[in-house]
Amino acid sequence: MEQISMKNLDVSKRGIGINFTDHGSAEITVWSPLANAVSIQTNGGSIPLQKGEMGYWHATSTTIKEGSSYKIKVDEGEPLPDPASVSQPKGVHNESEAINLQAFPWQEGEWANQPLEDYI
Repeated sequence: MEQISMKNLDVSKRGIGINFTDHGSAEITVWSPLANAVSIQTNGGSIPLQKGEMGYWHATSTTIKEGSSYKIKVDEGEPLPDPASVSQPKGVHNESEAINLQAFPWQEGEWANQPLEDYI
């Protein structure tokens, strides 16, 4: 069985959450199938997402940058942390942080995940 390493992981295939392009824009995807409106709330304002298929909402924006704090607002509810975020620097009940996984300096060296057959 192939061992998983973050250095070899193709993060461009991560479809949900905030993902940065090579040009610095953010591709944003949120799954909220029952929503009537979804937006990303940042210190720089609100980024409305467009409804797509299968309950997914999308936007491409240059407003949100690497390291930006943000929350997701669904309909008229309170903004909430992004459950697909890879960084919650102030804890899981506070803002999410936009991280560029392609630029992240992975330092795990030769770490290898346990073989799947050794999982509980």
